[in-house]
Amino acid sequence: MVRLPAAAKLKVNNVVVRQSSDKRTLISPPLARGKDYHYALAAEFVHDGRTFTASRRIAVRAGEVKQVTLEFAAPEEKSSAAGAERIAPEEGTRAPEDSPRPTAAPATRPAS
Repeated sequence: MVRLPAAAKLKVNNVVVRQSSDKRTLISPPLARGKDYHYALAAEFVHDGRTFTASRRIAVRAGEVKQVTLEFAAPEEKSSAAGAERIAPEEGTRAPEDSPRPTAAPATRPAS
C-alpha cells in the first residue's frame, strides 16, 4: 500500500497508477521466492499553484506486504534525485524496467 495525498499522480516504474485515493493498493505479479524485486515510485501533486514531488525506490520479496508513505518536498527543497525516472539497480538485482509490473487492486468501498 502506498500512502500519499489523494490528488497526487503516482507512477510505478514509469507507469501511471489510475487509483486516486490517499491509500493505493498495488499487487505484483507472482514473484520468485528468495529474490529481491525493485520498484521505482514517483509522485507529484499541485497545491496552491506549487508542484510537490516525491520519489522512492522500494524492494519487495515474494509473500511480503509493504506499506510505503511518500514524503513530498516543496520545489525549492527537492534534491537533484527527486523526480528521477530511472534508478540504477544494485548489483544482483533486476533493473526496475525488468521487474514485474504491479497492478492496481480493485477499489473497494466501506460497507454502509
